[in-house]
Amino acid sequence: MELGLGHLGMNPDDFWALTMPEFRAKIDGFKEFHGIKPKEQPPSVAQIRDMMDHFPDGPISKERRLQMKRSKKRRFAEAA
Repeated sequence: MELGLGHLGMNPDDFWALTMPEFRAKIDGFKEFHGIKPKEQPPSVAQIRDMMDHFPDGPISKERRLQMKRSKKRRFAEAA
């Protein structure tokens, strides 16, 4: 209610007559007009695992280092 009646400056009758998709569209228009950027999405599980591979919390064994190299080559080949 605060957003619709306050920030958007709607009168109560118009506010209560809105459907949720209409209200969402008003909010999106307000954000766009005022230059409010959407929040970034949190990283996916795959992205977190990739970061954990590249920035481990301790020393890396030789075996793990080889796994990371193979994984990197595979990702590079898939991207090409």
